[in-house]
Amino acid sequence: MKQITYRLDSREDFLKFTAEVLASDDYKNAKEVIFKVFTAQLKNVDIKDLQRRMKAHFPNAKVVGASMTNFVAKRTDDINTPNWTIRMKKFLKDYVLISCCYFYSSHVTVIEVDSTEVDDFTATTLELNQKLKKIPDLQGVEILCAGGKERVAPFLEILTVGLEKVPFFGAEAGAVEREKVTCQFKLAVKSLTNKGVNQFVMGNNIHHEGVVMVAYSGKDLHVTAEYNFGWKPIGKEMTITETLGVNGVSKIDDVPA
Repeated sequence: MKQITYRLDSREDFLKFTAEVLASDDYKNAKEVIFKVFTAQLKNVDIKDLQRRMKAHFPNAKVVGASMTNFVAKRTDDINTPNWTIRMKKFLKDYVLISCCYFYSSHVTVIEVDSTEVDDFTATTLELNQKLKKIPDLQGVEILCAGGKERVAPFLEILTVGLEKVPFFGAEAGAVEREKVTCQFKLAVKSLTNKGVNQFVMGNNIHHEGVVMVAYSGKDLHVTAEYNFGWKPIGKEMTITETLGVNGVSKIDDVPA
């Protein structure tokens, strides 16, 4: 397996990216290819259009992805200057990250569920569990989720039954504050939503509430996950006073985070 990540800041970058990948030996020789797309663009760029273009250029590859939070507490000066710790809330310049993963002997299976179409959370999760169990030589499962009503913990408790030796890992899609996004990666003009805060995950479809799972399998594939839980209190205690979406902290003690 080989992974190469590209940062795209313009439509020209996208065209260069597609040409480079199509000409590469990695792409030509891979048994399976999966592209992981991450972006904070939702206002002026239609993610569906980006997805469509990816599939048009790479019809045999799989495409998944998720939204990224489009603002950070960003330092205002160089890290080497005395006042580098001064931070202020700044919105990220729009760009797209695409990780190209090439597999030469292993397999990749994409499974997705739109939460708005689920009536029975437990039954649906059990079905997903059975689908994973039917995959030969399952070695690891990556999970991307967005905006679901159900919490991750009970979902994983049901999903992983009988798969305790298989590493599960992943992330929740980042929240995007749309009003202040200035897009420079113009592939299309239609936006996905008019809501002020948004997030999505991408599989064969775009889900603002849903789960996309990538199952990695193969006798020669080895997946290892390490984790460390627990917190040690440091500094003074503060209160989160404003959030962005379901997983973004925007103010602490009424001060921009």
